[in-house]
Amino acid sequence: MEQEQTNRAINDDDQDDINFNDSEEENDTAGKRDALSRTHVLAYSVGHFNNDLCAAMWFIYLTWYVQNIVHLSDSMVGLVLLSGQITDGFTTPVVGLLSDKTNCPGGRRNFWYFLGFPVVNLAFLGIFTNPKFLQSN
Repeated sequence: MEQEQTNRAINDDDQDDINFNDSEEENDTAGKRDALSRTHVLAYSVGHFNNDLCAAMWFIYLTWYVQNIVHLSDSMVGLVLLSGQITDGFTTPVVGLLSDKTNCPGGRRNFWYFLGFPVVNLAFLGIFTNPKFLQSN
């Protein structure tokens, strides 16, 4: 009796793995979408690796710069890095939503690339400059 209940439980668990979707079209689409070759997976991962490598170098250098050149305390350095991450956490979804709704002749994303490029470059230069109005006499 106990063995029969165990076999029934095992068979019930096997039923969870069965795809009850009778539509062959949906099954074919899912198979094509999910069937990436190893080359494609490696190609996508290389881009992500390079992005993370640049970000790591940026955070390491920025930390060194604000500690040794700007002479901020360790806690302020942490706040500087945290403020960037918080800002990124808010702006990325907002820009994503806005870019999804943008219709331009050059494409939905190109407007945001061309807008973001000068803004990011000016902000980047602003990190490493010391304007006269901030200098103490």
